[in-house]
Amino acid sequence: MAKKLKREDIVSVSVLSHDKNVCCWPEGCDMQIDVRDLFKDRRTDCDGRSFGVQQRLLQKEQAFAWLCRHVRTGMATHTGGAFTVAFWCNRGRHRSVASAELFAQIFAQLGLEVSLRHVSIVKH
Repeated sequence: MAKKLKREDIVSVSVLSHDKNVCCWPEGCDMQIDVRDLFKDRRTDCDGRSFGVQQRLLQKEQAFAWLCRHVRTGMATHTGGAFTVAFWCNRGRHRSVASAELFAQIFAQLGLEVSLRHVSIVKH
């Protein structure tokens, strides 16, 4: 049985976004979250780094609450050290990027060292 994780047990967090075609998860990735069903964003003039896209995700309160619970559960069962979470969707431009951006901000506000990388955004 894993010990209950305390905030000080996690020293850093890596947050990734990518599309569904990434052939392998990054080495040491602790959790991968499919965000395709959270919300749809059909805009083509911006990506998930845009405040508007992030705001639309936050407005889907039930979806964002589910996402927070899911990440919290993953972190609670983590054994400590660095924690890596990867968010993914169809093209890796809107939903996964907005999710990664928001969680990077949340983790930074908690005082964690954060690394943020968007794997697929430059492809499109």
